[in-house]
Amino acid sequence: MLPDRLERFIERIPESGCWIWTGALVGMGYGKACWVVDGQRKQGRAHRVVYEELCKPLRAEVCLLHRCDVACCVNPAHMRLGSQSENHAEMVAKRRHAFGERQGGSKLTEQQVREILLRRESRREAAAKYGVSLSLIKQIRARLWWKHLDAGVAA
Repeated sequence: MLPDRLERFIERIPESGCWIWTGALVGMGYGKACWVVDGQRKQGRAHRVVYEELCKPLRAEVCLLHRCDVACCVNPAHMRLGSQSENHAEMVAKRRHAFGERQGGSKLTEQQVREILLRRESRREAAAKYGVSLSLIKQIRARLWWKHLDAGVAA
């Protein structure tokens, strides 16, 4: 049984089995739990805190991977233990990472990249047209950047 300090922030969804964290959220939508131990304020990812409360303590290097792909779910039955590299590989495979336009520093849209890939203008002309460097145009055409796009598919 969970202590009230955690239970009050959980909404159980019978249809999915997810336990949704309704308290504070941090980056990427993960829950943030806070509590006091011996007068010291502590905080951590809610899914890890709930898992440790109901299952067993976790070493810092162990990751909890969500089987349900719901970042704010804290149901231990929806978690599996894994490594950081497994967590990263799963994130990329499921396309949950920031890439393309979703990446904060992106200067181009997907449509602009498709145009760069399809048009036969010089790198210099394309760089001037889109306000980016010659090397970025070269990297796009060499499929080093924006490689998730299929140039022939319209947006």
